[in-house]
Amino acid sequence: SAASDVYKRQLYFLVYMFDKNSNPDPQVPAVGTVVNVSGDVVDHNGMLQFNYTATVTPTGETQQVDLGEPAAYGYEEMKAYKSNPSYVYVKYTGTLSVSGNYYNVLFAEGTDTHGSISYPNPELNVASFNGKVVDVTGFLVGASGSSYVNTCCTAISENTTTPSISATAPATFALSLIHISEPTRLRRIS
Repeated sequence: SAASDVYKRQLYFLVYMFDKNSNPDPQVPAVGTVVNVSGDVVDHNGMLQFNYTATVTPTGETQQVDLGEPAAYGYEEMKAYKSNPSYVYVKYTGTLSVSGNYYNVLFAEGTDTHGSISYPNPELNVASFNGKVVDVTGFLVGASGSSYVNTCCTAISENTTTPSISATAPATFALSLIHISEPTRLRRIS
């Protein structure tokens, strides 16, 4: 459908725009802007995308783009995504860890899979959420390395209802008390 084509073009455009070395200040048209894109398509982390030399020309037309509700993803869905990447509109929750230009979202359930916010829009102020539990909404655009699921983030907010860690109750244990009626020297047994 026409809306589907615009949706796909918008996704490709978003991916294309992230070559910050060749295009450090991209002019991104508003969502719904119909564009013509011409250029080479390349494989990047298992996903097809226009390479940075592609040209993007707005046609002057706009169309309504209804993305619907984002798919709810968690650790298991993100882990499965790495073996079968595709463009997916999602929302996921985790703890943001910022290191330099890397914005990783950690999941309490495991350390082998992380969300990775790719080249976030400065207006989102992503770094201000460092160390906080966040809800990330955006497009999954492939996987890199062995553990990172790349995300073109469209929104980020603090999640104050999800704990940043999970804990399990300790195993039961026994405690014995002894009564000593006369002074006794106690020694520690390792």
